[in-house]
Amino acid sequence: MKQIAGLLAVLLLAFVALYLAEHRRHADAVNTNAVLDAAADWQRDLSRAPMRLTRISDEMEVRIGDELSQEYESASRGNSAVERAMEIVEGIVLAVVAVATAWSGYQAAVWEGRQAHAYGVSTQDGRLATQSSNLAEQQRLYDTQTFNFWLTAQSDGYKQTAAMFAKRFRAEYRPAFAAWLATDPFHNPDAPAGPIVMPQYHNAEQAHALRYELLSEVEFDRGTRARENGDRYVRTTVLFATVLFLTAIAQRFRVRGVRVGILALSTALLTFSLYFVITYPVA
Repeated sequence: MKQIAGLLAVLLLAFVALYLAEHRRHADAVNTNAVLDAAADWQRDLSRAPMRLTRISDEMEVRIGDELSQEYESASRGNSAVERAMEIVEGIVLAVVAVATAWSGYQAAVWEGRQAHAYGVSTQDGRLATQSSNLAEQQRLYDTQTFNFWLTAQSDGYKQTAAMFAKRFRAEYRPAFAAWLATDPFHNPDAPAGPIVMPQYHNAEQAHALRYELLSEVEFDRGTRARENGDRYVRTTVLFATVLFLTAIAQRFRVRGVRVGILALSTALLTFSLYFVITYPVA
């Protein structure tokens, strides 16, 4: 009914246009373009005649519908299979990226904590090494001065004064002093210059200073390695963020080739990043 009404409306408009073209006064020459336009519109509308004017058989109508349905289902089935495959791959990539990013962030935080602890211990050991070294130098100076006072008193014949200074020798210094006296230094020109150069001379604070200095270096190297490991995990986290970005923008494209290409790039980058994560040391 609507199509017939539309056809009648077109015919009425054509008649009105023809009437106006014939009776309108203007300077231009009157022609039959309006009639031709109306005839063209009429022919176009007749080609779109209602279905009941061009009725086809029920069998043909069913067959055409079945063919169109099969073509649509075939195309939809192919597109749906590809879409489902890409969605599955995207889901797997996003899940792996989420877990790998969390793991990298955790490892970076742990290594950062170990770095701070190692640097703190290194600083403490360095301070102890400095304290022990200063104390050792003070003790060495005391041993030297006490020995010089003893040597002067002994050389001048002040036995009592020399004995007094000998009693003030440190416990660590006395074995070296006894070993030096055993070399007969007052009559033996080849005797060592003093107890401080004897193998028996030992300073515990100097040994502590060397030990603390070694521990400080070891802890500093450990902190440096921890910092490097943490930086590796941070760099890998940036790569995972890039994979996440590529996967997200791939879902925005409707062109299958572009989407597949970006997804393949993000998958390759994810594999590359996972390889490094597996080879990194675990805190």
